[in-house]
Amino acid sequence: MCGICGFFGTDKKLLKKMCSLLSHRGPDGEGLYTDKHISLGHRRLSIIDVEGGKQPLSNEDGSIWIVYNGEIYNYKELRSSLEGKGHSFSTNSDTEVIVHLYEEYGLDFPKYLNGMFAIALWDSNKKKLHLIRDRLGIKPLHYTNEGIFASEMKAILAHPSFRKKLNKDVLPLLLRYRFIPGENTLFKGIKRVLPAEIVSFSGGKISKRKFWNLSEKKRNPENLRSLIEDSVKIRLMSEVPLGAYLSGGIDSTIITGLMSKFSDKVKTFSIGFGDERHDETNYARIASDHYGTDHTEFQVDSDNLHLLEEVVGFLDEPMSDPTSIPVLILSRLAKKKVTVVLTGEGADEQFGGYEQYKFLDFGKKYGKITAPLAIPALKYTPKPILDLFFKYSSELGKKGTERAQFFLSHISSNNYEKAYFDMVSIFSDEEIKEVSSLQIKDNVPLTEDLNSVMNYEIKTLIPDDLLIKLDRMTMGASVEGRVPFLDHRIIETTSSIPASQKIHKGIDKYILRKTCSDLLPKEIINRKKDRFFVPIGKWFLDKKGFINTYLDKKTIQQQQIFSWDYVEKALEGLKSSNLYYARQLWIILSFQIWYKRFFGD
Repeated sequence: MCGICGFFGTDKKLLKKMCSLLSHRGPDGEGLYTDKHISLGHRRLSIIDVEGGKQPLSNEDGSIWIVYNGEIYNYKELRSSLEGKGHSFSTNSDTEVIVHLYEEYGLDFPKYLNGMFAIALWDSNKKKLHLIRDRLGIKPLHYTNEGIFASEMKAILAHPSFRKKLNKDVLPLLLRYRFIPGENTLFKGIKRVLPAEIVSFSGGKISKRKFWNLSEKKRNPENLRSLIEDSVKIRLMSEVPLGAYLSGGIDSTIITGLMSKFSDKVKTFSIGFGDERHDETNYARIASDHYGTDHTEFQVDSDNLHLLEEVVGFLDEPMSDPTSIPVLILSRLAKKKVTVVLTGEGADEQFGGYEQYKFLDFGKKYGKITAPLAIPALKYTPKPILDLFFKYSSELGKKGTERAQFFLSHISSNNYEKAYFDMVSIFSDEEIKEVSSLQIKDNVPLTEDLNSVMNYEIKTLIPDDLLIKLDRMTMGASVEGRVPFLDHRIIETTSSIPASQKIHKGIDKYILRKTCSDLLPKEIINRKKDRFFVPIGKWFLDKKGFINTYLDKKTIQQQQIFSWDYVEKALEGLKSSNLYYARQLWIILSFQIWYKRFFGD
């Protein structure tokens, strides 16, 4: 696991500076390559071929060079095949396999890889630079049209030819979706390489192509259990200690159970909030005791809110996901014992684990619903379904009622968009009206089942929110996070499973529970989904001084981006409606921290 960066031209001093900004991603070493055309930099977190796998790395004659971030889990099989075709190797690393795959198959080579990867490959004979990202977007890669690239945007910002400028066009997306979907970022001119995309630079021109598309891939659902087992097994590939993040939910318990099957005593880590309504550590202990893991847990509270400054620094962008703080703390805790962790990310989006999937499932009784995105799109749902959801949630007890009230407060009013855009002063009424009517182009009608919504979230929510958070917070602690449920073979399989097998008679993740029932303790197998919930409303009330540092009237009014009237209203509203206003304030607070850090205003 590593950090990579580079640019056209030769400037070793600049390259070292860019690499230094990625040192948290790779504290174990630095590698540089420059010639008269290209500069490639690499920071290394040593996991595979610790002694010999240094980068940048080339083929035998030095005509092809690579810097790469990730893990290729099937590299040994690929190496054997390549050796049979006459290729020779000088290291035992998975990096060298990629170089020879490119020699053998050209730009078709990514389809042979099973893993997570962000690759920069320089072909000196053709004078072409190729940037390549894995199928699900597990590993990040950013670039400019001038060919400056890096794992994290902070390294691109260090290049003297790049001029920082706020990309106001994507700010409405951040406010509406709580993350920024697609290739653009809040820095105008910096883009993301999209999942399964190859971005090529040649002669001052840029071309793009996809090497994988979920809709075109189908697998036999009967192989689901064997695929999950194999996915966990191959992700135990490591020359350094590894463990698992264990919440006590279905997903992380399955991962822990399979790790225990394939390896010696597993190290597990969990985090709690000292709030019995939202604290899952008791279930994590049940799972740990069941498998006899070496378990460590930690409690967080409002005293940790200041870490949002570090979180924004690692993210390079504001993101409205408060779980970033506990994940960063958990990663720092894990680093004391391990370098690699396996996590349960991606299972909810494949197997119907979230409330909105059940919610939208009710819609089948009322005909077609257009669902552009599961949570924001609930505003398009007819009132009878909202009432039905409220009834369902109320049956879950106090927590369910609170959750339903939160959804309804956002959705059932005609002021849904107003709740997001009242906070903004930078856009005209016409711009707000235009943004409010935006439909992301992948929108599809929801008819027979929920697979269209789940697949949509796999394309957007997973790479642009969940995986950004996981990558930045784990790498911020120099820990590699691996995600077995996001093996592309599993994704291709679950997309072939009818939604009725995912949510069955009101039971979420039905097929996953059934397929892996032997791995789940009785206290966990029938657990209802409980989100990893951070009590940010309480945190804000506890830490008013920290909030006021960034949300003061003078700064907001001078900046002329957010409406001070709305900020004041939200701050006052915290007293009576913690969650509703806290979520909106989290967006504004994160943005203000980001803006001050990167623009100094």
